[in-house]
Amino acid sequence: MKESKFDNFIKVVVITNLLLLMFMSSAKAQDNTVFNLGIGDDKYMHFAAGTGVSMLAGCLFHDATRDLNRSIKFAAASGIGAGLFKELYDSRKGGSGFDTPDLLFTAAGAVLGTYLTHIINKPRKRRR
Repeated sequence: MKESKFDNFIKVVVITNLLLLMFMSSAKAQDNTVFNLGIGDDKYMHFAAGTGVSMLAGCLFHDATRDLNRSIKFAAASGIGAGLFKELYDSRKGGSGFDTPDLLFTAAGAVLGTYLTHIINKPRKRRR
């Protein structure tokens, strides 16, 4: 049975999330930071969300249109747009406030997700 690009997408998402969980599980309980770098677990969740949203959007868009360039642009815009929407939602009255580092980590995840979207959907060279 031939693997579809969606199967490859699922594999990449699972592997990426497992790696992130490994990094997050190494956090010290007393200071809630990963690897003692001062980066809270919340930032890794933003990174994972940006990666997941952009990969899902980009791969689904590519499956619908078969246009790699537009799907890459859509992936980036979706991941960054989701992060921006979340921060704007947090900035409302009674929210936790707009947090620029959260947005930057979400955008970094969207960049990774966009790159992975390109890797998953790029045309394969045929071997002779």
